[in-house]
Amino acid sequence: MRSTFASYRPSQFALDVSNLGLSTEPGIQHIQNEVLPAFVHEYCHYLQDVTTISGIFGFYLWMCDVVGLTQVFSQGEKEVKFIPLDSSYGEMRSFYLIYCGTGQLELNLPIGQAQIEKIEFAVESVPLKSGAREIARNTITFTSKLVPEYHFGLMPLQEIHSFYAQQYREGMLPGVTFQMPTSSMMTLPYHLGDILFAHYRIQADIATKFLLTGLALDSIQAPTVFLKTLEALAGRVLSWEIDGTLIQDTIKQVDAKNSHDKEAFLQEMAADIAVWSQDTQRTYLAKALTWYLKTIILADVSKDVSPVFFFYSLLMQPAALAQLIALAPPPILLNNGVEVSYHDEANVTKDQKYEEAFQAATTIRSHWMLYNLLTAKTIAKIKEQCSCPLYDGCTFRQKINQDYFCSTAPWQVVKESTDIVCPYGMATHSFGLWQNELEVRMDD
Repeated sequence: MRSTFASYRPSQFALDVSNLGLSTEPGIQHIQNEVLPAFVHEYCHYLQDVTTISGIFGFYLWMCDVVGLTQVFSQGEKEVKFIPLDSSYGEMRSFYLIYCGTGQLELNLPIGQAQIEKIEFAVESVPLKSGAREIARNTITFTSKLVPEYHFGLMPLQEIHSFYAQQYREGMLPGVTFQMPTSSMMTLPYHLGDILFAHYRIQADIATKFLLTGLALDSIQAPTVFLKTLEALAGRVLSWEIDGTLIQDTIKQVDAKNSHDKEAFLQEMAADIAVWSQDTQRTYLAKALTWYLKTIILADVSKDVSPVFFFYSLLMQPAALAQLIALAPPPILLNNGVEVSYHDEANVTKDQKYEEAFQAATTIRSHWMLYNLLTAKTIAKIKEQCSCPLYDGCTFRQKINQDYFCSTAPWQVVKESTDIVCPYGMATHSFGLWQNELEVRMDD
């Protein structure tokens, strides 16, 4: 969704609720009906992150780069490290962004002009220092010349999926005037799902479209699997209640022909994350990754019972949604730029679970922010990010008593004290910046 209303930050586990009027206590009873579908839209993105192989793949690629950077900065005590770093230190993340596609291309074409001329499938070889990797590149060409060739990658598919979740929830609340209805959202990428179903002459209800899309997302080459599944089911009238087995079997067959073995991928990624989560030199990051590993394993076990367990729960009545949020809470809520956690004083055990998720996600997010600084591609971007991104609303600044460093060079805070007292300090410690000098290279 447009960040001016609500947004979710992929791989950071942060859901911006600034405009939703959402209480910081868990449970949907604290969400007003006029914004509930929008909340479900963004919460669906969180579930995509932790329950689908394509979402886990994105987090894993980013962590590969983060681990590489921790090794760079943890070597050579008192050395001067210059930024911007060589672009190779962010290559796995760059590879992931190619995989994502033009997810940010928002265009409000009249539906009549959003007709598809052709869909082309190709495989692109991306050179990396670890060796070339292949990624699917699916291109949609529209009849309207207002739209350039549209790279249909992971991000458009995720937005289509969350759009259906929001639209379904709207249908459960007749007579409510929504603050951000699906009817007002951009044709691309949000309505692209309906355009694609129409292109393949498939008739289906919203729930069926949503669950089909969710199953496709649970594959490595998710965009290709989605499009090839529609191609295989072309011309049909589909209903999940009647055709659920057919849809699942078709996706499995398409997945086997057009993607990688997701179980093998999951085992490989989980094994690496398990190793990183046992790193005694980076205890804060290791603890956060332990939480992440438990979360994706829980999701994988649940999918053995039902492949659409998490996503089907989004379509159920409010009580089921509340239970789902209790099982898999979005760890970070951002309210006007300030991170807020859950509180449930009536249930200490549940509160501890929420707090564990919040602390882990905050640590991961702070690592993400510091990574963005270290791999920024221009001097201007570095200067823009040379302040603590958690500065506004920080409850630690008075204790730190180093506001100058907090606002200009937060990695210096750790050097002034042996105690790591803030989330950004934890990230600084993990990367090893406490023992090095960091300077901006000005000769570019």
